[in-house]
Amino acid sequence: MAEINIEKFRELKNNKADFNLNGKFDEITLKTISGKFSCELIFNLDLSNQLLTDISPLKECTNLMLLNLTKNNIKVNRNDIYKFY
Repeated sequence: MAEINIEKFRELKNNKADFNLNGKFDEITLKTISGKFSCELIFNLDLSNQLLTDISPLKECTNLMLLNLTKNNIKVNRNDIYKFY
């Protein structure tokens, strides 16, 4: 039986694409900028400097391991934190 090399399937580099979300994104946008056909396949995501205020669409990324949200305008309501769990 041949060995399967899983390294070619992993997202080893976290390349930031050239995009400007202007503070808004949805599930379709996440799939487009990540190059994945399903949000469940997104493991690394760089959304830095996108003027984001709402990150609720990220709840669709159930396997997200690495997320960069630096330089955004995210305000978190303490009650909203538990909606992600």
